[in-house]
Amino acid sequence: MLLPFLFASNRTTYCRFMTYVQFKMNRLPEQLIENFAEGQFVAKLTKGLFNAVWMDYILEVTENKALKSAGGIID
Repeated sequence: MLLPFLFASNRTTYCRFMTYVQFKMNRLPEQLIENFAEGQFVAKLTKGLFNAVWMDYILEVTENKALKSAGGIID
């Protein structure tokens, strides 16, 4: 529901990455979808008890970092 508003407000960077995120979210395993429905919206980069971070941070330090590095979408 958010994508049309991003396009209408000329948020081109968000449009590019949100379409990618939406594509990836449509391919999630059923168990993960159930966890999201229960309100479990955090992930971990390392082991530990109190170090969960939001999903957008995980995307920023993994997928986006690779895309922004040499050979990615930004030269």
